[in-house]
Amino acid sequence: MLTRAVTELGSGDLSRGLTLLHCTAEMLTSDDPELVAAIEKYACELAERISVTGVSMSEELRRRIALAAAQTPRRAVLEEIEQPVAERHEAVDIAKLRSAANELMAALIADIAVDRRG
Repeated sequence: MLTRAVTELGSGDLSRGLTLLHCTAEMLTSDDPELVAAIEKYACELAERISVTGVSMSEELRRRIALAAAQTPRRAVLEEIEQPVAERHEAVDIAKLRSAANELMAALIADIAVDRRG
């Protein structure tokens, strides 16, 4: 499903999607201002694609991922059942969740860049 998500980012072209992610990773992790300037257009294109729809994946792919997750045996997802948030009396901070997701995405993009550099 990750391959399909990257293909969607590339407007149906896996290679283009990988290029967008790779160049974005390079731009975010490079200390070379000339390199950053040369590949910034790819990061801008990726950001524009996401800003147009507000999401990085199609609704169909999101549904397929949700279905796959729902069909996964519960023990594969959780070793033990966690207490619901309401029982722990803690609120979910959406901003912190979004920040964590962004940090994880940056780490993934950086990993892709390192892998492509060899």
